Amino acid sequence: MMKNNIATSSDEGHSSTFDSVIDGTRTGVIVGAMWGAIHSAWEAKPVAGQNTGALLFQTARTISINAGKLGVLAAVFQASKSASREFRGKNDAVNSFIGGCIAGSFAGLKGGSVNRGIGGCLLVGSVAALAHIGTNRHVEKVDPMQHIQSFQKS
Repeated sequence: MMKNNIATSSDEGHSSTFDSVIDGTRTGVIVGAMWGAIHSAWEAKPVAGQNTGALLFQTARTISINAGKLGVLAAVFQASKSASREFRGKNDAVNSFIGGCIAGSFAGLKGGSVNRGIGGCLLVGSVAALAHIGTNRHVEKVDPMQHIQSFQKS
């Protein structure tokens, strides 16, 4: 099925790749902005009588930088995960690992070190795969009366 020239997997219940990247980016920006606000509140040292304009500017700058960084990393993660899902035709923890690995290596290499890139790949990929496994466990609901009824019939 084609939607906005992007293939979707509606039979598996997935949104389009573009929609999932937008959703992931939005979440990354929101979480990054919250992290920036927490960081600003933690680091701010207002002094009585000090010009608050500079402090507010620094706070807004910290919030926007963190929102932008995490938004980009979330977009890279979601785009990589979605591309892997489309390429492999499966929605499993391997796709989450691939997305996390690419996003983690992107962040690590941006830090200027190949070792950080490899470490970021392994760390973020593993956490993403474990999160996928933990959030996608399907527990079979069993009717307790089923066992009693089968026992009574025999």
